[in-house]
Amino acid sequence: MIRIQASVGQGGLNRAADVRVVQRALNAYRRRYRYGREIPETGLVSSDVVQTIQDFQSRLGVAPSGRWNG
Repeated sequence: MIRIQASVGQGGLNRAADVRVVQRALNAYRRRYRYGREIPETGLVSSDVVQTIQDFQSRLGVAPSGRWNG
């Protein structure tokens, strides 16, 4: 279970600590599905973070908003 305080990604609050948690989770997702290179865990949202969130949401059958809600 991933726990963040506020939303991360496109239109999110993007608190650095929350962004790092999501980046770590997205890297685990990428490793599992052999999908691209890892995202640097900087605490900053990049287009790569938003695109990976959208891909993850699509795989779950959720509308790909690009935002991970806390």
